[in-house]
Parts: sequence; structure tokens; C-alpha cells
Amino acid sequence: ATSDLNEALARGVGAEAQALVAEIELLRGRPEVALRAADEAMRSGPSPEALFSRALARALLGGVDGVKDDLKTLAGLKVEDTVRDGRHAR
Repeated sequence: ATSDLNEALARGVGAEAQALVAEIELLRGRPEVALRAADEAMRSGPSPEALFSRALARALLGGVDGVKDDLKTLAGLKVEDTVRDGRHAR
């Protein structure tokens, strides 16, 4: 994940990079930081990675209603909504 993050950061800090930051911060046990990064990643629209990371962060922080909302949104995404730059989002 770190090499993916470095590659995304080299292209500019965007939604993809913020979603990776959220994943890494969850692995580090820092759900508060992960939540902020996932929120930032969602500014350009929902992505599976950002939604899933945000749902996990919210669960760890006790935000059950937010978890339900994120998972409902995630389940409703269409495949074409998850394609970025001509490829499927990770």
C-alpha cells in the first residue's frame, strides 16, 4: 500500500491518494485520521475504497449509523461508478 501511496502522491494528492492514506491509517490503528482522509477522498465523489475505509473507521469509533449509510451507498454503486482513468478502482 505504501508504494501505491507514493505513486499516487507523485501524481498529486487527490482522491485516490487520500483513500490510500485512509487504508494505511486504519492499519496503523488510527481511525480518527483514517476518517478524515476518507472524508477528503469522498469530496470528488464516492469510491469503493473511500466508502469502505470510512465505514471501518466509523465502526471503530462507534458511529453505527454512519457505517450503515456508507455500506448502503457502497452496495448501490454501479461498476461504471468505480472506474477511474480507464481502469477499475482498486
